[in-house]
Amino acid sequence: MLSLAVGKQSMQMAPQEVRTFFVGAVAWGRRSIFHAEPMARLFLDVLRHYRMQHRYLLHEFVLMPDHFHLLLTPMPDISLEKAAQLIKGGFSFRVKHEMGSNLEVWQPGFTNHRIHDAGDYARHVEYIRENPVKRHLVARAEDYPYSSAAGALEADPAPPGLKAPIMRAVSSSVPLGGTDASTVVNTGSCEITECPTSNRKMQKLYNEAQPQGRASLCLRFSARNLVEELRHATELLKALLDEFGGGELAQLGHTVLGTIDIGRPQPRTQITQRQF
Repeated sequence: MLSLAVGKQSMQMAPQEVRTFFVGAVAWGRRSIFHAEPMARLFLDVLRHYRMQHRYLLHEFVLMPDHFHLLLTPMPDISLEKAAQLIKGGFSFRVKHEMGSNLEVWQPGFTNHRIHDAGDYARHVEYIRENPVKRHLVARAEDYPYSSAAGALEADPAPPGLKAPIMRAVSSSVPLGGTDASTVVNTGSCEITECPTSNRKMQKLYNEAQPQGRASLCLRFSARNLVEELRHATELLKALLDEFGGGELAQLGHTVLGTIDIGRPQPRTQITQRQF
């Protein structure tokens, strides 16, 4: 069991219940409402408020002038949609009542991608932290005041239940450094260590296979994982084009991406259309 703590409260979660997401949403009309410091500070206070209410774990975040990105894990009794509603709706409510503004704040819906392993998590952490640098807002990520990189809010550590990469391959000339030699399969060009998979039937086949059979299964797992990564990247680009791109840009992007055939789609990245 995994123990996830916020403040003084600790909640027990089984590994399969750990749900960490990369979430984003855009200001109405892509207006740069968060250029104004009072608006930016209010949004950060909303994030802090619901984290302290134990609605989610907040791992990483960045508030850009016209949108935000988060890495968060909703608590077991909170859906992702509810967490997004609390953040977006809670901010809109406070803008209206504390700043006296009746302007529309958000575009409908939000983007989300479920983090599927430790490598995926690390890539999204880097994306969040480097976003202000790539937009030329600051020279270093830690200089941007509205981000986890700068320590603008207390953040939670990475979820402990994230899976390791499916396959590790190392050159036969590189020492394995502590790996039990009995778990290594020599394929001639590389050495493949134990090759985990979340599919129980495939894991059973792997455990029962002879060394050369294990090597073959590992290569199959690796190829399948590569296809999944390509499929996920394509879906993410399509989602971002729909959410953040203009009409002509989105149409051009979909035309280009439509030429890529990577097999049966998987529902990894999605735009959740809800009016909040």
